[in-house]
Amino acid sequence: MAQTKIRVLRILHNLGGGGVQRRLLSLIPYISDDFSVSLVSFTSGRLEKDFLRVVEDLKIIPRRSKFDPLCLRGLVKYMREKSFHLVHTHTHKPNTTGRIAALIAQVPVIIAQEHNVDEWKGKFQRWLDRKLAQFTDRVVVVSHKVGEFYSSIGVPSHKITVIYNGVELEKFTPRFDEKKGDTIGFVGRIHPQKGIEDMVKVSERVVEKFPQVKFLILGEGPLEGYLRKEVEKRGMKGNFLFMGYMRNMNSFYEKIDILFLPSLREGFPNAILEGMASGLPIVATDVGGIKEVVREGVDGFLARPGDVDRMSQSLLKLLKDEILRKKMGLSGRKRVEKFSMERMAEETKSLYYSLLKEKGCI
Repeated sequence: MAQTKIRVLRILHNLGGGGVQRRLLSLIPYISDDFSVSLVSFTSGRLEKDFLRVVEDLKIIPRRSKFDPLCLRGLVKYMREKSFHLVHTHTHKPNTTGRIAALIAQVPVIIAQEHNVDEWKGKFQRWLDRKLAQFTDRVVVVSHKVGEFYSSIGVPSHKITVIYNGVELEKFTPRFDEKKGDTIGFVGRIHPQKGIEDMVKVSERVVEKFPQVKFLILGEGPLEGYLRKEVEKRGMKGNFLFMGYMRNMNSFYEKIDILFLPSLREGFPNAILEGMASGLPIVATDVGGIKEVVREGVDGFLARPGDVDRMSQSLLKLLKDEILRKKMGLSGRKRVEKFSMERMAEETKSLYYSLLKEKGCI
């Protein structure tokens, strides 16, 4: 190993409170003994102060348009000034602009990370992903399902590595004896991707059978206004509690009995790991890598995207059966121990060392 710490740059689109950002914020302290980690983001956000506590350096370099030459130039300049050994980008915009900058700056190791089954990408973006993959040392994906998607659009399979998201198990405590069995929780961006329209339909059916049930909604997003109007229009305003953004996720999971994610597409949602770590049964759609962690009928129930009948029936079954809720919650807590943050950190460090060794950096 080299005498000086290896310099790593991670690049994000923003520093908001999304799953990608929160998971990276948790991961960095686990790899900082081995690597000096800096961070670039295109915009700031509520987690900026948190990131400042865990990274060596943080820089905001605005990206004002799809092809912003000032952003590209700023990235290249910063990479050259800091002489990074490795650049690791996350999600669509950083994966494009960040990789191009790293190529120009001649950074030895370039890694892009994909967090979702991005079926929305058009022909040009898919072509660009294939082209950039030629100059990328590794494409990290958060589940096998995400890897299958990127392989299907032409990213070489030998360049794809699965590193599952990890969860800090010690931060989440199951509270089986304190549950009342009447509260369903949703965690995520209030966005069409998350199946918000289906959530409305499902909740209406559940409230019809369980008038006292509460839906706790943790998150913000463009469909929040729509969701509020719909639940009020359908007479369910008293059944919904909008909680906005919370830093202490454990306190949210302590308040709910079932975690519900009706997403239309996903990669490998952090909320699933956190919910299982909290001993909650899961009702979710079988999208992305969810099936890779949630076992049907063991840790929860899975449904096809848009299958309102199946999702409603699953929630009702769990609301009626306290023993089943606890059984699935205990099973999920045991299952999620395989998805620890320590495991994620070790796999990340192993990949870094392997690629750095190939390039003669260590």
